[in-house]
Amino acid sequence: MRLGIDFGTTHTVAALVDRGNYPVVSFEWGDSVASLLAVRRKDGAVRYGHQALELAGDPSWSARSSASSRPPARRARCRPAATASG
Repeated sequence: MRLGIDFGTTHTVAALVDRGNYPVVSFEWGDSVASLLAVRRKDGAVRYGHQALELAGDPSWSARSSASSRPPARRARCRPAATASG
C-alpha cells in the first residue's frame, strides 16, 4: 500500500493506493486539510490547516497559503520495484 499526498493551493488531500483503488483518507473534519499556515508575529508560534484558517482574520497572526511558501517541487527519482527471481 502506498500513500499519495496532493499539496493543492487551497486544500491538501491524501489518498491510499491499494490494489488499483485510490480511497481518499478521511479525517474527523472531512476529506481535506486547508493548505494554509499562520504565524503569530510576537513569538513565531505556527498553526497549520483548519487552525490557521480560523486565525486568518486575526491581526496578530500572519496567514498565507502553504503552497506559496514552499520551494519549487523537485522531481523524485523512482526505482523499479524488486522482482523475485525464480
